[in-house]
Amino acid sequence: MILFKEADMTGSFAEIVLLLSEKIENFTKDLPAEERRLISLEEFRNGGIQFQDTLELVRYFDSNPDEIFSLMPREFEIFVSKLLEKHGYQVTLGKGSRDGGVDIFAERRCMFGTELTLVQCKRNRKDRKVGEPVVKQLFGDIESRNATKGLLVTTSTFTGPALVYIESVKYRMSLIDFGKLQNIISALKKDPSCPVIQ
Repeated sequence: MILFKEADMTGSFAEIVLLLSEKIENFTKDLPAEERRLISLEEFRNGGIQFQDTLELVRYFDSNPDEIFSLMPREFEIFVSKLLEKHGYQVTLGKGSRDGGVDIFAERRCMFGTELTLVQCKRNRKDRKVGEPVVKQLFGDIESRNATKGLLVTTSTFTGPALVYIESVKYRMSLIDFGKLQNIISALKKDPSCPVIQ
């Protein structure tokens, strides 16, 4: 914990910022390099992050779960694609708007052949549930593109009818809601080698 005395807060704003920076540096100096820094949303938005940076973003979202809602939809797609890359997928981002519902094409070679997972990402408010039509659209894409399976990732939850439908196609589709996404982020923070997305 970083402690301040009242006397520490009597200087100018610049002096206080300098003091805070020194205290943070002293506090974190014994941590491994990868744990000393959190990537900011601005750094993420500027692009070009490596997976090591993705781990920093994971730590940030683990400590500040509601900050995931500050991502733009495309940024959320990029974040999900980085999580998939961590688990051995080669990813290609869809075109963005009007991409036919497929945001990420995730391909992985495994012992039994090559898998293609079509991913749709919905960066919704917590109260804006993903409905059955969205799930059915992704399943239609899976069928028409002859993909192995589909994955729908959201920052909210799913409606009852969506969950009923997904049960009928559970071997071809998976859902990740806000709660499960937070569990994935927490597990990845604890063990970066942990395969949390299957």
